[in-house]
Amino acid sequence: MRSAGTRSIDGSKADGAIAARTQRTDRVTASAAEEVSVANAVSPDGFAVSAADTVTAARQASAASVAASVIEGGTTAMGDASVGCDTSVDRRSNPTMADGIPVRRFTFSDGVELELLDTGVTDGIDPGDADCARSRPAETSTVGVDVSQLHEAHTLPLFLVHGFTGAAATWTELLPVLGEHRRVLALSLPGHGGSDAPSEPQRYAAARAAADVIHVLDALGIARVALLGYSMGGRVALHTALAAPARVSALVLESASPGIADDAERAARASSDAMLADEIDRDGVEAFVDRWERLPLWESQSVLPETVRQRLRDQRLRSDARGLANSLRGLGAGVTPPLHEHLHEILAPTLVLCGELDRKYVTLACEMASAIPRSTLTVAANAGHAVHLERPQEFIRAVNAFLEGVEERA
Repeated sequence: MRSAGTRSIDGSKADGAIAARTQRTDRVTASAAEEVSVANAVSPDGFAVSAADTVTAARQASAASVAASVIEGGTTAMGDASVGCDTSVDRRSNPTMADGIPVRRFTFSDGVELELLDTGVTDGIDPGDADCARSRPAETSTVGVDVSQLHEAHTLPLFLVHGFTGAAATWTELLPVLGEHRRVLALSLPGHGGSDAPSEPQRYAAARAAADVIHVLDALGIARVALLGYSMGGRVALHTALAAPARVSALVLESASPGIADDAERAARASSDAMLADEIDRDGVEAFVDRWERLPLWESQSVLPETVRQRLRDQRLRSDARGLANSLRGLGAGVTPPLHEHLHEILAPTLVLCGELDRKYVTLACEMASAIPRSTLTVAANAGHAVHLERPQEFIRAVNAFLEGVEERA
């Protein structure tokens, strides 16, 4: 049942195949047990709460309060910015496939090779080589949506960056839907997925990762993208948007953080990550994954189907030990420069997305939404850190609705 100020949203164009309703409820969550209604926090599109109204309401409630658009309904499924590296892109007519998505390889001048999933490669033709829209046969995604993939020339490509222990393959379950009307690219960061695991931790740094993203876009002839980063990938997305604002037309930050502002806290985190990296080197990936999966951060995933949890675990176990260890040493929150003082410089429309069960990141999301000028804040109900995994249909709706709004206003 709808409450006042609530309207149903259909942010996807999957022809009504997503059966679950997505409702918008205006509220401020002052704590896990207390909610305060915010009557004036409705944005013009009736979907997301504006950052200004969000922060005003939150501060009135308490320092820890959060104002957000809550997605309800649906079924739970499933350093140095200048790299100086040229890239060569593999333009083979028959690229490798991962769950039906073409996989490309990029080799940088320092010898590091990264993998990229690219829905724009169709029948051996690269979208950068032809000025025409292409289509794929209809298929059914595992999140229950029938789609007919059409990459239209006027839409904004979507570039995805995964979190720690993830990979480009993190997104394969969602790509058929996210790529319904746009080209989608998903990069495996160094040390993850099928990308190389360099021996030098600095090669993993946020500034280097941001430069990798830009070099890949250059190699593919893509001028601008919508950049979506999850968790650790959110830090990379923030660094990219600040380093190359002309290349990022829209930004989506899922369960992300601008870093650790307090010097002592950041040093402590760097020390903790360094010890964890040493443990990964010593004990191997499986022992680390066993420990990683016991973190309270993932408690909300206990209700996911066993097949989904096993698929996630299998992906983590395929990680490279040196890659994970050096990712902590080079790209961990303790060694990455915090960006709090630069968030106001991000002028691209930004969607800040998090799960309401992930209390720490809800607070961080509110803080980022208050600092980024053209931002909206959306919180997914009954979701924890990995909204895209725990509430995939709602995640898709939120992202598609946001991007469609950006394109309409362009």
